[in-house]
Amino acid sequence: MKKLILIGICLWCGLSVLAQFEVRGVSHCTLLTSSDGIQGVDYVAVVSGVSSDAALAYTGAEPVDNVNWYEYSAQNLQPSTPIFQRQTEIFVESGHGYICEAGQEKWYVWIVEYTTPDIMLFEPAPDNDLACETTVFQVEMAESSNMKYCDRYGTDHVVKREFTLSYTTKNYPEGGDDWEVKPIEELNGSPVTVKFPTDRISVDASLDPSTDFVLSGDQFAREWGMELFEFTAQKTPDLLFPVKSHLTSIVTVREALNEISRPSEAEPTPPIKGSAPLEILFESRPSDPDQALYDWKIYKGNELLLTRTDEDLRYTFEDFGTYWVKLLVYKDYENGVRCSMPDSVEVSVSESFLGVPNVFTPNGDEKNDEFRVAYRSLESFHCWVYNSWGKLVYEWDDPAKGWDGRVNGRKNAPTGTYFYIIKAKGTDGVVHNRKGDINIIR
Repeated sequence: MKKLILIGICLWCGLSVLAQFEVRGVSHCTLLTSSDGIQGVDYVAVVSGVSSDAALAYTGAEPVDNVNWYEYSAQNLQPSTPIFQRQTEIFVESGHGYICEAGQEKWYVWIVEYTTPDIMLFEPAPDNDLACETTVFQVEMAESSNMKYCDRYGTDHVVKREFTLSYTTKNYPEGGDDWEVKPIEELNGSPVTVKFPTDRISVDASLDPSTDFVLSGDQFAREWGMELFEFTAQKTPDLLFPVKSHLTSIVTVREALNEISRPSEAEPTPPIKGSAPLEILFESRPSDPDQALYDWKIYKGNELLLTRTDEDLRYTFEDFGTYWVKLLVYKDYENGVRCSMPDSVEVSVSESFLGVPNVFTPNGDEKNDEFRVAYRSLESFHCWVYNSWGKLVYEWDDPAKGWDGRVNGRKNAPTGTYFYIIKAKGTDGVVHNRKGDINIIR
């Protein structure tokens, strides 16, 4: 035990309006109350750098003649004889409890000397059934590190120590194009805190296999500006790093303005809808590409169309209907655990459509200069144009193209009425056969 008595130059702990007490003659002091988890006493003073002279002082409003002090212990919880009378400041020892009686009030104060924390065990728990979602550590602090106090009922307690658990994980930022390694406290908005005594710590599993899990603290060292104590977890086969995907759909863009619902955006927001054919590259973008395995499946309704095991998948949706592209990214571990992460995207191929205008103006002003159909989801198309004498003047088989008003691509056709025949078939099986007239106005 170290005896504490008053010295001339000292640090004090606690706010006088709250604590009614100061501890003087120590380098550092933190006065704990019930809000800090203290039980059965009014205050616990954790002190460090104790000099040969230090003291506990009552700073309340009672005059000195009304202040008496008692020393209590587990063997003597209700002492009847004061150790000091009519004094506002007394000599004290660490590891002892004191009762300050001031007028009609009474406070229980325990003095405990700060001890260096020593975490003897810090490793992944082998009995974690949710290891793909959370990481659980079994921990143990050395008994010699425990700062104990006795409450007014004779029960021993341990002062809670607060540590910060630091590690990194991976995050796919909104609008980004790759995973980024980030400290967990940056993603959570606050540090991960761990309070001792405890025998288990549970945190969100990390996606960064290179990370270390580091406990640093405690709150006393942090508050006093001391160098923080750090403890790094052992890495064992029970420490798993799951994998996640950032499923991205990259659609082949088409430029024909007369195609309704054409794919015009490279990375549309799911669900993906549009005119067939829809050629899409599905990228898994896993958080750990070196260890990830892949299981792709494409369904139309309940019908399984294909399976693949490549990192990425390219597929062209040609038939009308709704599809589900499902991805399972996973990692297998030596201990038999599989960590997997499913993802999916819905793809809808629009029903077919064919619309035909009745006039166009091939005068070179870049406004309605061609006879083009409006279409969607056609698997075949052919159009023939005839003059009023029944002579073929133009034909084509790509609905994205049209007739510019020239006879067989050479001289301009005269203003007037022409006739067309269109044979087309949609990806939904609908046959579109059209006949009609088209007028040229120059």
